[in-house]
Amino acid sequence: ARPVVPQPDSWTTAKLSVARSFLAATSVKSKAFFAGGFDGDVLNAVDIYDAATNSWTTGNLSVPRWDLAATSVGSKAFFAGGLGLVHADWKVVDIYDAITNTWSTAKLSAGRYYLAATSVGSKALFAGGISENSSAVDIYDFRSNSWSTASLSLGRYKLAATSVGSKALFAGGTVCCGQNQQSIVDIYDVDTNDWTTANLSVARFGLAATSVGSKALFAGGRDLTSDPPTLFNVVDIYDVVTNNWTTANLSLARYDLVATTVGTKAFFAGGTWMGYGISNVVDIYDSVTNTWTSAKLSAERSNLAAASVGNKALFAGGAGPGPMSVVDIYS
Repeated sequence: ARPVVPQPDSWTTAKLSVARSFLAATSVKSKAFFAGGFDGDVLNAVDIYDAATNSWTTGNLSVPRWDLAATSVGSKAFFAGGLGLVHADWKVVDIYDAITNTWSTAKLSAGRYYLAATSVGSKALFAGGISENSSAVDIYDFRSNSWSTASLSLGRYKLAATSVGSKALFAGGTVCCGQNQQSIVDIYDVDTNDWTTANLSVARFGLAATSVGSKALFAGGRDLTSDPPTLFNVVDIYDVVTNNWTTANLSLARYDLVATTVGTKAFFAGGTWMGYGISNVVDIYDSVTNTWTSAKLSAERSNLAAASVGNKALFAGGAGPGPMSVVDIYS
């Protein structure tokens, strides 16, 4: 068994203003945002944690939606797409500017949900999703304040995204109905403006991704083509310095987990595991020692959201026995 990180000195809890799952999270400057979600109704709530003041405030998306994607670039945080009350809402991008403390909106080229987002250099990328164009990549350039588009090599949804060095990686996913899992990794290099591809060790969807040091990690996921469905504990690791791929393992196979990084540590938290039970496991990878440890969330849940700000990693909401409001905070 992995060593368990001592909890009392490292972990605290807070609460969202509204209990919910299927929300999205990102951080910009000193603030972490937890936006949208579902509690039986589609929500527009935004909970905002300010690490500088150690305080919480609230805001609202322009339209309610869930299964949206979030990322930040420059002074701006983006909340894109998602399943809204009407199809037109699926295109909406809510944008918060930390310098002006104001909100604005934009639109994706194609409305979609179950998409993935990450940022590299001056660009924020929003890729895939359930849509009339599931290969769409919308790209916002902070320097030019302009939008452009590209395409994934294969349209898919429930993929995972992260960035390391000059590269943004979009990994795994499923093409249709959870029955056509993919191992493909689409890689965008912001320095060369080129796209290339690689492959995960195992095709899967519902995985989680984050980066730490020179490494991008893609963890967990599932495959519905087998009976019973297969859950994975594999972690595919791409090192941008060596340009090599390796693998590791989570302590528990699961999907619909979340990931974030603070300092030298990458966290993979919660999710759904065999028997479709929910998990409170947190697997922690330390890039300096190249070792794994584990911890536990205060409550078991999946479809939560994670973001890091300052020296803190926050794991918010999710679905347990019902919608959850708890926020576990590691510092």
